[in-house]
This record gives sequence, C-alpha cells and structure tokens, in this order.
Amino acid sequence: MIHEFTKIKSVGKFRAFDKKGDLTFRDLTLIYAENGRGKTTLTNILRSLSNSDGNLIHSRKSTNSTEETNVELTFWDHDAVKKLAAFGRKGWNTQLSSIEIFDCFFIDENIYSGFDFNNDHKTGLYKFILGSEGVKIGELIIKNKDEKSKKRQHQERAKSTIIELCDNHQFETPYNSLWFSKIKETELDHIDDKINKAIEDLAQSLEGEKITKKGNLLKDEKWSLNIDFNSLVDELQVSLSSIQNLTLEELFKEHIAELTNSGIDNAESWAKNGLSYVFYHEAHKESHKETNCPFCRKPISNEQDIITAYTQKFNSHYQIHVKKLQNFLHEFDEINIDLEYTKRKVREDKFQEDLKYWETYLQSNEQIIYPNINGDLCVTYVSAIKVSLESKIASPANIISKECVDNFTNYLNTFNRDIDIYSSKVDTYNSKIISFKASLKSPQEAKSNLLKLKLIKRRYDTDVIECLQDLFNLKKELTDLEEDYKKLMVDQEKEAEDFIVQYGTSVNEYLKSIFKTPYTLEKIARQAPTGRSVVAKVDYSLYFDNHEISSKPDASLNTKYCLSEGDKSTIALAFFLA
Repeated sequence: MIHEFTKIKSVGKFRAFDKKGDLTFRDLTLIYAENGRGKTTLTNILRSLSNSDGNLIHSRKSTNSTEETNVELTFWDHDAVKKLAAFGRKGWNTQLSSIEIFDCFFIDENIYSGFDFNNDHKTGLYKFILGSEGVKIGELIIKNKDEKSKKRQHQERAKSTIIELCDNHQFETPYNSLWFSKIKETELDHIDDKINKAIEDLAQSLEGEKITKKGNLLKDEKWSLNIDFNSLVDELQVSLSSIQNLTLEELFKEHIAELTNSGIDNAESWAKNGLSYVFYHEAHKESHKETNCPFCRKPISNEQDIITAYTQKFNSHYQIHVKKLQNFLHEFDEINIDLEYTKRKVREDKFQEDLKYWETYLQSNEQIIYPNINGDLCVTYVSAIKVSLESKIASPANIISKECVDNFTNYLNTFNRDIDIYSSKVDTYNSKIISFKASLKSPQEAKSNLLKLKLIKRRYDTDVIECLQDLFNLKKELTDLEEDYKKLMVDQEKEAEDFIVQYGTSVNEYLKSIFKTPYTLEKIARQAPTGRSVVAKVDYSLYFDNHEISSKPDASLNTKYCLSEGDKSTIALAFFLA
C-alpha cells in the first residue's frame, strides 16, 4: 500500500512540494480540500503510477515552470518492504498496478458521460470488471501464441534445411513439401537414367527457346519492270509507209468529221462516190481540161493545200514516234541490273543461312533453289535493246527486229516463274517449321520435370528423412497448440460469462442492501464482438421498481430524465465497488 508522498515538483498546483511532518497514509485516509487545490492532480499521479502512463503527469506540468517534473512517494510491497516510487524525465521507475481509482474519469470511461450510457461504456466496463480475473487465461493465451510463433520459425528453418539438402532446389508448385513427403520408394527405380534423360530434354527445350524465336524462310518478289514491252515492239516495227498510212487515215477521219458536222448524212459514202467520180474523170479527161467536183462543179486543182496538210500531219506522227523511242531508251538506261542482283544476292545469302539452320531439324524431300538473276545475260539483253533503240532513233523509217525484246521478255517470264515455284516450296517448308515449333516442350516444363526427379532421388537419404521427421513433429506440435488455443479461448469466454454473472449479483447487493436504492441490474451478460468490432462488452439492463430504464433518449423511461446526478453517482460507485 502507499506509505506517503515525499516530493512533488512542477505538477499542477504542486510547484515545489516537499514532505513536512507526518503525512503517512493509513488504512483509511481522507483528503479534504477546496476545489482547485490539487485533489484531481493527486488522483492523476496515482493513476499514472498504476498504468505507467507518463503523459498523465506531463499533461499537468505547472504553468511557467522551468523545473523538471518530479514525483517521489514510498510504498509497502507484498513482503512489507518499504520502497521508493519515483517519476522523472524517463517516467516511473516502477509500477503499482493494484491501485484502483474511482473518479470522474472512471465514470466517463466505463459507466456514463453526461446523460449517455452507450456501448463504449459497456466495452470499458467489460475490461474493468475482468481485470485480474482474466489475467491468468490471458497469460496462457499469450504463451500459446509465443510458442506457436517459435514453432513456426523452427518449421521454416526445417524447410530451409531440407531445401539445402536437396541442392537448394526450391519446392515450387506442384512439388511442395507435402508432395515431397509422400514420395514412394518405388519412384526411385532407374532414377539416374530418368535424370539423364531429363537433362537431355532440358537442353533441347532450351535450344527450342531459340528455335521458337528463329524466323521462317523468306519468300522473294518477282522482277517487275514498268515497261510496256508490247508497245516497244510496235514502235520498233514502225516503217515510213506505216507512218504515211496513219497520216492519211487521220486526214480522212478529219475530213469525214468535217462533212458530218456540215450536215451531210452518210459522209463516208458521199466522199467515196465523189472520189470514184474524180478517179474516173482523171483517167478519161483530155489533158487540157480540169476535173470538176461532181457536187459543186468547182475545179479540183488545189493540190498544194492537201500536200501542206499531209506534211504537217506526217511530221507530227513522226515526232511522236521518235519521242516514244527516246522514252523507251531512257527507261532502259534506268535499269540497274547490278543493284537488282546485289539486293537479291543478300536475300539469297539469308535464305541459305536460314535453310542450313532448319535442315538440322527438318529434312525436305524436295530441293529448294533460290533463283537469282543472271546479271551478265541480262546486261547483254538490255544492251541489245538499247542498241536497237538508238538505231531506230537514228533511222526511224527502218524496221528493227523484235528479237532482242523477245529474248529479254522470255528471260523475265522464266525468272518470274522460277520465283513462283520457289515461293510455293518455301510455303510448304514454312508449314513444317510452324508444326515443328508447336511440338517443342517449354523450358519450364523440362526444368520442372528435372527438379521433380532430383527431389525424388534425395527423398530417402538418411539426412533428409531425419529432417522430414522433425518437420512432421513440428507440424503436430503446432496442431496441438492450435487446439489448446481454441480451448483457452472457450475457457476465457466461459470464465468471463461466469464472472460477469457474479459481478452483476455483487452490484445488485450494493444497490439494494448497502445503498438502499430502488435500482437493479438485469440481463447482465458478456456480449461477443459483432459486426466489425473485435472487442467484447458487458450488456445489461437497468430497472427501477421493476420498470426498465432505457439508455435510448426516445424511450418513455430513459436515463436522461429518470436518473438524478446522485442516482448516477450511486450506480457508478456500485459498479466500482463490486
């Protein structure tokens, strides 16, 4: 019990208190003082000593004080030895948890606040009334949790040891520790051969990863030149007479169009009849007479106009013909056979490299030949065409053989057919590549199988068996502790319920027999946590002359209007003393 206060410095009203005279506490000690003289401060000092909460003292530091907060008091321990309890910068040097304090703070936390009796108060009351009664089982629960924590740590160490014994192969799903423990000895048959085969499979699967990233064989494009070879042949075959005929044909068409536009129907028939008339009279006329037009009777003698028109038209067609020849010559000058060959040679080298790689895994019944252009032959063909064009431009009236053009176009057609054949064979081979890639096993699958076999091999070694046995024992011990924990929780609940019933009886004894009030507690019981709450509480109903006094403000009989301050204080004191 408390013996006496010897020093209080810089705490509330006690700026510099030092013991003077006999201040020894007795079995019953009354302290009386006016309001504001420090009674609540003394209570806070004792509450701080009971729960080691230094903030209760620091929060009451004397105003304008520059001194360190300091409290000293003496007390008798359980062996009747007087000891010193001191509070300083680092808090209390000891704790007196047996101190019980009934004051406004106790009432506010556990019974009511103002007019309100709520669930928070009932939760606080639950913690208060169980107090020391729940300590024993609580300590057992804490001990149980500590032991389970240690067992789990031992369990993890045992698992780590097994992993180390198995060459650090992690127990990955589905090859976990449970699977490992259930391996049968018969699975060890030919285990070394199985492991060697698994190693080979893994090597192939790792190569397979590269295979899946390796591209297929590449196809190539046809050689397409934007040259109208048919038009080229036509221009090479053009002669002087063909230009003349074309000129006359155009003049005739223009004349017919002029007649038609002048309103003459069947202009071609009309012109034909007139021409026949002229030809006839030209053949039978006398030399000194002129031939007249059968329609207008004017003499037909202006040959110069016709010649002029013909010459102009002929020169125009001639120039167009030469221009076309020059354009063709320019197009052939633009053909870069060396560049075309080089581009295709690069693709050919890539094809040969890829084909060599794939032939390691896939054999083809049909040889695939990459077609590249014959550069020298193409140069010969193109040069011959250019010579022919230059010759034709120099002498447009001469007909040039189309043999040089036929030679080149035949070569192009043959080459492009070879490209089609090549592309078709590549498509067939690529289909085999795709099927081959799809048949490969994943590296993860091969690694997993190898891991499984290595773990099987180590399962029945002596050191692994011993470690597994330790693991089994730890698992059983953890299971037992978990069962004990469940029982302790049940016991704690049962003890709480029994004690709360006894507590309710004691409260009613104070209310009826000692304080002589008309109030009683009914339906007092432990209420387990509900909803999101994790804390139990004490539930009860307060009765006055057999009528329930509700804590709900809208009830006809409620604590706000039915209880005086004296009633509430009396009920709170009964709760405390019980």
